[in-house]
Amino acid sequence: MGNLVSDKENTHWYEQKERGTLLGIKFLFFVYSKLGSVILVPFLYPVVFYFFVFGRQSRQAIYSFLQRALVKQSGEPVNSIDIFKLFMAFSRSILDKLASWSGKISREKVSFPDRYQLKQAIESGQGGIILGSHLGSIEVSRAFSRDMPDFKLNVLVHTQHAGNFNQMMREINPEFQTEMIQVTSIGPDTAMILKQKIERGEFVAILGDRSPVESQGREVWVDFLGKEAPFPQGPYILAAILSCPLYMLTCVRDGRIFKVFFDVLSMSVELPRKTRQEAIGHYASLYADKLANYAREFPYQWFNFFDFWRELAPKGKDK
Repeated sequence: MGNLVSDKENTHWYEQKERGTLLGIKFLFFVYSKLGSVILVPFLYPVVFYFFVFGRQSRQAIYSFLQRALVKQSGEPVNSIDIFKLFMAFSRSILDKLASWSGKISREKVSFPDRYQLKQAIESGQGGIILGSHLGSIEVSRAFSRDMPDFKLNVLVHTQHAGNFNQMMREINPEFQTEMIQVTSIGPDTAMILKQKIERGEFVAILGDRSPVESQGREVWVDFLGKEAPFPQGPYILAAILSCPLYMLTCVRDGRIFKVFFDVLSMSVELPRKTRQEAIGHYASLYADKLANYAREFPYQWFNFFDFWRELAPKGKDK
């Protein structure tokens, strides 16, 4: 999730304390289940306003994003209203997650034009890597997955609370089928487990727009919204190791409905030894280009409150 973060300059995202805990999620869900979203929304406004006022780093990161993704017909620059609008959209996404986890998002509220492509991928019997992002709320995809009982999803996360989160979700909703797997790095043992899941026709979801905890510089710089940005190499290396297709799943709110997009990035990922970095850059660009298109179409659904491009970008990379 793209949680709001505390202000701590010049640090990697995982070194910054995220302002969200399991206890907080349980409390929100309790209030949501007892009072509903209509009552809960007013409580979110002062909280969002607090983060907007005191979250300088978050504001700067969102400003940097909107400057590139938001094209105003009036030609006016991005202002505080635009930034606050995105903050409020993030607060609404919290309610959407709660509704999704509790199974309260009706199928009628979900538009999924690529449903057939996902159905084909499931029926093929071979699983794959699904790249998610901080655009929208991928958790809402549960609303359509109820119609696809064979869609088994395993989510790789960088949190030590994955096991507790799985248990909490099953307490909230016994039909919760998504498995969250905590990883800091993918070693032989983890790769073997994932390979078995892929061979069983299951899917492994991983964020494609955030570097892993132990990246150690294992990033690839590709164009994103007109400037070179660092993307993790891990998803593409993993797809090559597991010899499986590479997909992308995006779910965004558009007014009163949710739009789900399922893209086939590549049916196979090959990383020749001599051109390994170039090949990784190619696959990362396929993902970054798709993400950029969706970001331009739904700019207020970007919930990554970190400096995406960083100041560490090599000189001459700005376009």
